[in-house]
Formats: sequence, C-alpha cells, structure tokens
Amino acid sequence: EEEKEWNRSINWIKQIQKLTGDNIKNKIAKFEVLKGKDKYLNGDLKEAEDIYLKIKKNYPSLELSYLYLGDLYEKRRDLVKAVENWQNFTSRDPLNAPKVFSKIESGLFDLGRYSEVENFYRRFIEQNPSNFEAVIRLVNILDEKGENSSALSLLESFDNIKNIDIRVDLIKLKLSLINSTPIELSQQIDLILENITNAE
Repeated sequence: EEEKEWNRSINWIKQIQKLTGDNIKNKIAKFEVLKGKDKYLNGDLKEAEDIYLKIKKNYPSLELSYLYLGDLYEKRRDLVKAVENWQNFTSRDPLNAPKVFSKIESGLFDLGRYSEVENFYRRFIEQNPSNFEAVIRLVNILDEKGENSSALSLLESFDNIKNIDIRVDLIKLKLSLINSTPIELSQQIDLILENITNAE
C-alpha cells in the first residue's frame, strides 16, 4: 500500500481473506479506488473510468467511486454525468456532501438547469435536516432570487441549527439589510457580539 502497488495489495488482501475467512471487501474496494485515482492523476481517464464503473457495479454502496467518477466526467466536460454522480455521492455520504455542493451548483448552472439547484437542496435537506451547509446554500439561493423573506423564514424554521454556528446570526443580519432600520441592525449586531462573548 505504501508503495502504491494496488494490484499486489489487492492480491495480498485476497490471500488474507482466504486464511482468516474475514469479509474484507471494503478493503479491496478501497485499493481499487486508489488504483483508479492514480490512473486519473496520470491522465489515463479511460482506464480510470473503467475501474470506477467496475467498483460502482461490484460495490454500489462505496461512495468514493461516485465522487471520483463525477470529477472524471467534469474533466471530460460531460456535466450531465458529473452532476449525476456527485448527487449520488451526496446521498451515500451526506456528512461529506458539502465537498461537492459547489461542483453540483456550477455544473447545473453551466447546463442551464438553474431551478434544479434549489430542488436539489430541498430534497437533500428533507433527508438530512441537520446539514447546516445545505441550509446555508439554499438560503443564499433564495436570497439571490430576490426571495428574501422566504430565505429568512427558511432559516428561522430550523430550530435545530440556531445555536450551533455564528453564521446563522450573520446570515440573518445579511437578509435583514434590505428591510431593517439602522437601529434594528445595530441591535442584531449587539446580539451577535453577546453570543460570541457567551460562547467564549
């Protein structure tokens, strides 16, 4: 593994599996992914794609193959397949989904499928309501569309995230810039400063 000899590593794992009887498919899949990544980094996109597609078929729950396939298709400018694979990655690994949020947004914007960005985040949040990064992204999209009050309502509807991150207060402040008076904005800033002090 340290020498990046993935085929030999896979053969050794298979030998160990025969001796111990342990089911270590995930370890084999990991080496296959790393082998594909090496091919990708060396510019052999066809070989990398073949490896990732094989992994996807044999180990459909392994999320990394979707991530790397998305990157590979992006490099080829096949954005439809890239976005599809990144979205599959987010559903299989919601914790690490924010790694590809900006890629999905860029891909859908480049494809002219603007409304799908909002729909993607709404579906994702429905399945993962505590994912703060997705909430922030959706709030920003609504704000960019001029749906300021909808964005603020959405943010306030997530009681479970209100106290976990100062960004909630900062986004509220940003959304309030249009409709609030200077005194109200000043009060919000004071509240943010107070929360920071309490957190320390």
